This record gives sequence, structure tokens and C-alpha cells, in this order.
Amino acid sequence: MKTCRVCGVEKELNNYYKRSTGKHRNECTECHADKQMQKTYGISLSTYNRMFIEQGGVCAICHLPQKSTRNERLAIDHCHETGKVRGLLCDGCNRGIGLLKDDYRILSSAASYLRAQDQD
Repeated sequence: MKTCRVCGVEKELNNYYKRSTGKHRNECTECHADKQMQKTYGISLSTYNRMFIEQGGVCAICHLPQKSTRNERLAIDHCHETGKVRGLLCDGCNRGIGLLKDDYRILSSAASYLRAQDQD
């Protein structure tokens, strides 16, 4: 058992990330995630959780739950120019729109291309 230095709640060690030194962090995984989301995206874990519930726990594009074992949370999609958070996406959809430069014109062209191929 260990007490989180941020929330002050005593939790099992499996609720803490392990450092490369083998020692556990001083903040629990939830408090660590909250700190990282605040720093990177300007949203709290509670805001993320609210968005997750509003989206029904699924990706805003494919409407499927997170499939990746790499990350159990949906990715926080944001505009790279403004920093504005747009929604939560699975890893595949997040990478897909990123590879298409977050450009709706390219995405639309890709959709048209796929539609045309289906007609053959």
C-alpha cells in the first residue's frame, strides 16, 4: 500500500507507475494522468471522463471502443494549430487522420476514392 502525494488516498501498488529504478511514483496513475492531460491538452481527467461518457465510451469517428493494448484510454484529438480539444479517438482513427494531415479535404478525397473503388 502507498499513499498518493496528490490525492492523499492510500492505494495498492498496482495503482502506481513503476520507475525504471524499480521504485513506484509518488502519485497514483489517475493523478499522474490528470497532471499529464492538464500539461499537454489543458483538460483535467474529470473533463476527459465526462467526454468519454458523452461519447458512449467509443471513438468519435468509428464508434468502436479502444482496440489497442498499447493504450487503454481513447486518444485526445486536438487541433495542432490552436490546441483546441476536438474529441476522443481510438488509436487507429487518431493515427489515420494524422497521416492525412488533419485535412478534411484530403479525408473527403480519400472517402470519394474508396466509394469509387466500391463501384467496380
